[in-house]
Amino acid sequence: MQPLIDRGHDVTIVTTLPLENIDKRYRHIQLDVPPLPKEFMSGMIKDTKGFLGGLTAMKSAIDFGSQHSNLTLQDPRMKRLMAEEKFDLVILGFFLNLFQLGVAASFKCPVVLSLTQRAQNLINDFVGNPTEVFYVPHMRSGLNQPLSFFERVKNVIVSLAIDKGFASYIDYRMELLYNYNFPPEKFPSYEEMLKNVSLVLTISHFSEGVIRPDVPAIVEVAGIQVKPKPEELPKVSHSSIVNFNGRCKV
Repeated sequence: MQPLIDRGHDVTIVTTLPLENIDKRYRHIQLDVPPLPKEFMSGMIKDTKGFLGGLTAMKSAIDFGSQHSNLTLQDPRMKRLMAEEKFDLVILGFFLNLFQLGVAASFKCPVVLSLTQRAQNLINDFVGNPTEVFYVPHMRSGLNQPLSFFERVKNVIVSLAIDKGFASYIDYRMELLYNYNFPPEKFPSYEEMLKNVSLVLTISHFSEGVIRPDVPAIVEVAGIQVKPKPEELPKVSHSSIVNFNGRCKV
């Protein structure tokens, strides 16, 4: 978002958490939504042991996470924003909230998805990015490149089980919430909005992760915060002396 702000665009950032060092050049709206309980994340980690445990954790995450994300659309400030204002672009942070694509439908503008990881196969389908299951390890497979023959077989099985099985369940849950918040008689359908995704920003990079080809609509932005010319490190005071035991004396 910072480059857009630096270039003088009128940016509104909507969050459920407070921001530090708020810049006067953009508007921040904090919604009154309780944070995810710690038990949610710790439960996901605990239940992900083994393949079946991972599937159970995914279902729980989809059910609870989508309902929690739905609270943002019920906030009066969010409803007022969608009813009274217009925007040229929506950048949506993705976490079990595809039904919130309806926000872009409300503003009648394109939408960009922002991911905190590399694109999953579910997201790849939106922009026509090939899955390449024969040499790209699935995120739930526990495999690394390069893949042997039997690892490729395992990868295909995992991809079919999760992406085909769970993708249908995710679509079912997301479409229910989408239709609840954005009635089909007033807004484009959920399927239409999936096709309206113009760009996907992924916090990943081939230099530190999976090597694979991507279509132009998938943009890897990991490391984008690194400045071309790094700032100088602060000078260490000569009054600080570190001895061989690793202790600092002043």
